[in-house]
Amino acid sequence: IFSYNTPWNHGFGGNVDSINKEGEFLIKNLNTDVPGNYSILIKDVPGCRPVRKIIESPDEPLEIKLEKGYIVKGKVIDDETGWPIPDVEVYALPEDYREQEPSTYLDADEKTNRDGEFIFSTMAQQHRYSLSTRTNRRYENGKLYYGSLPANVIGGQEEEVIIRVILSESGRHKPRKPD
Repeated sequence: IFSYNTPWNHGFGGNVDSINKEGEFLIKNLNTDVPGNYSILIKDVPGCRPVRKIIESPDEPLEIKLEKGYIVKGKVIDDETGWPIPDVEVYALPEDYREQEPSTYLDADEKTNRDGEFIFSTMAQQHRYSLSTRTNRRYENGKLYYGSLPANVIGGQEEEVIIRVILSESGRHKPRKPD
């Protein structure tokens, strides 16, 4: 993802469309006379940490090295039945915002499979994250009526995590009775 940020907390971005087999790309017509900076964000590469790199000199080649990501596995289940929930998007937010994520949050490598299983392979080792899902949620008087109950993990931990979800009857996600 290519982005431009002004000194006034505004900006815009877009995808870098033409990347060749060697990972090379070209961005044309950067206006370096405007205040602010340009950057490249590489994310959603399974097994690698996301990285954001500021473009210091648009006339010089920019080399971006990816670092190994650490794995966390888990399962999303229905809080009521204990059954797995397929096709759910799971994301991670750092618990400590001093441990910056280049992309603010991380997405699991894919949506949950038919057994409700997910995997992150892009986490920082030993960083603490709060996992949640993108499901319908509703709060009333401070009480969660449906949505995910956050789960906490550490990047690279071996034990699987369970995310319990309170589903809405009218929502699109449905638990699947195990075989």
